[in-house]
Amino acid sequence: MRVKTLLVLLAAVVLLAAAVTVVVVVKPFAGSSAADDGTYAYTTERELVVMRDRTVVSRVSRIFDLADPMHDKVVWTDDGQRVAVLSDTAIRQEDPQETELLWVDVRSGEQHRSPCPHCDDLAAAGGSSLLLMTWESESRSTFTTLDLADPAHPTPVAFPPAADSSYLRMFLTSGGGRLLTRQGVSGQRNTYFQRVELVRIGDPEGVAVGRFESNDYPVATASSGGDGGFAVAFRPAPGECVADFPVYLVDTAGHATKTDLSQAYPPGYVRGTQGGIEVHDLWWGRENRLYATISSWTCDEGKQAEDEKQVPVRPSSVWRLDGNRWVPDAGEGVTSAREIGPARMELAVPSCTGPRPPGADTDPAYCRTGPLYRAEDGRRDLVADHVLALSAPPRG
Repeated sequence: MRVKTLLVLLAAVVLLAAAVTVVVVVKPFAGSSAADDGTYAYTTERELVVMRDRTVVSRVSRIFDLADPMHDKVVWTDDGQRVAVLSDTAIRQEDPQETELLWVDVRSGEQHRSPCPHCDDLAAAGGSSLLLMTWESESRSTFTTLDLADPAHPTPVAFPPAADSSYLRMFLTSGGGRLLTRQGVSGQRNTYFQRVELVRIGDPEGVAVGRFESNDYPVATASSGGDGGFAVAFRPAPGECVADFPVYLVDTAGHATKTDLSQAYPPGYVRGTQGGIEVHDLWWGRENRLYATISSWTCDEGKQAEDEKQVPVRPSSVWRLDGNRWVPDAGEGVTSAREIGPARMELAVPSCTGPRPPGADTDPAYCRTGPLYRAEDGRRDLVADHVLALSAPPRG
């Protein structure tokens, strides 16, 4: 379904364009001339660390939020040569006028800063460019593309208006010049949905993908194979023991297809009645195969609290999509992974499901951070501890 829109180019975006200056902060690494398969990044509570194989390319000082991943978004440009994040202005509860865009050139390790007043979200926009959303009010935002290879000349772009202006719209994921957006909307009987739209960056019209029951941040990824497809997972009822977590494929026309998770469900699973699963991460790996990390549990209805009802069945482990069906892959105890050259980086965050060790309830980092490993040739070497998230550039 096509959604008719109006081109909105406001003076605030022009002012943002005039304000942009680039400051090179540090140049700590003399690396290769282009991003390669050994490049990735991870975040901790205090920094973004950019790596090439076993070498630190750059460390960006920035607070990352343990409780709200919306403030922690790390975005790679589609050419894989730069990685960007907004400053921690919102986490520090500082004036949003002081927000900056931070990015690293992974070829050299150079860190850059650029004023980005009131910037609220970012996404890859093709090549070395980013799409930036500037928040103006609860119902209005403006949009700009910024080529990080020429950051002195941001460009206002057309963008479809939100279908319901009373709810904030955010970016889900992007690739191939296309973007998925989400907008939370209330339904009947205390239900909550995510309205998902497919947008071609710069096109004033979008395509409605559908409404998906969820009151949580969806898990999403864009295909690295150049076909512009996406995968999105939704958790309808976060916090409840009985839980589904459907995964959909979205094609370039905006058609959503539900994938088959039957092998991932726990024994005795009955949708809406018994058992649950969680999709922790989605990513495209080698040969453009789609992977996920999934855990499962049953429910002990003799307990009162929803989290106490959860009885772990399978810890988070790696699955891959085979046709339309999810099948087990190697990697038990892994909550996120990326293929990096001949190795696979594996993040192992402790599970929030089931009994917790002493002290876990008073540790804000428990089941939010964990060790990051490099798995290669039968070995598993520790890279860093207390890691919050793992990311890597698109693999063509």
